[in-house]
Amino acid sequence: KALVNSLAIEDVRICHAKYFDNGVTSSQFFTDSLSSTAHIITHIEQLSPMCESVVWRYLTNGCCNYYNFTSRQYDMILHCNGLIILTAENIKSVPKPIVKAVDHTIILQKFTTAQMEIIVHQQLKFCGIEYEGEEVLQAIVGNDPHDISMVMQCLKMCIMMLRVEMEDSLTVEIVEKANRLN
Repeated sequence: KALVNSLAIEDVRICHAKYFDNGVTSSQFFTDSLSSTAHIITHIEQLSPMCESVVWRYLTNGCCNYYNFTSRQYDMILHCNGLIILTAENIKSVPKPIVKAVDHTIILQKFTTAQMEIIVHQQLKFCGIEYEGEEVLQAIVGNDPHDISMVMQCLKMCIMMLRVEMEDSLTVEIVEKANRLN
């Protein structure tokens, strides 16, 4: 997302690879894409073998055709005009044809626990939410300190719980309730 923001791209489409298919979901994902569209497929290592060829064709040809079960033929061709960004936990687990079709690879280091706590602190301050001590940050980050999406999901749930309970500041107890619901 940071890369897309730095490129000033406004049309960002995100799909987890396990929800990507070779039919309706992927066709809707690429429909009406422009050169200013960014398509982000996350956790590409979880892509089903049936869909590897679909992603490969988009990466190599910029388009793909789909089998229409009604007409029993390949009659739907969909073009991708924008960026395709793939993310993976481990590049070694990404299917080899997809790795070969990718133009550029960037390997990022995982966040440390301290970095994640700083990100959570900044987000809380940006939202104007007070919290009671470092224990709150540790409780939010504690679930999986290296997965930013999981930590942000936990943080969203904590903020919702804070508002539901009409408290003035975020506490470890509220974080624990949010974690149970999450």
